[in-house]
Amino acid sequence: MIDIQKQLNILGVSRRELARRLGVSPASVNSYISGNPTAERIEAIAKALGVSISTLFQETSSVSGFVKISTNYEAWGT
Repeated sequence: MIDIQKQLNILGVSRRELARRLGVSPASVNSYISGNPTAERIEAIAKALGVSISTLFQETSSVSGFVKISTNYEAWGT
């Protein structure tokens, strides 16, 4: 599934800014995010964001950037 909003968040780009880059209204961007944009529109969005089309479809973990340090629950010094 395409996740335009996730890429906007990652890149720090607002919906209004994406609309400006695409030359469309913010309402149009909202419809792309909540609906199913055409292949041509997906290509234009990717270009406007400077990412590959496949990046718009990539799923990323909501906890990316966190590192699991240890699951050892033994008390120290015992």
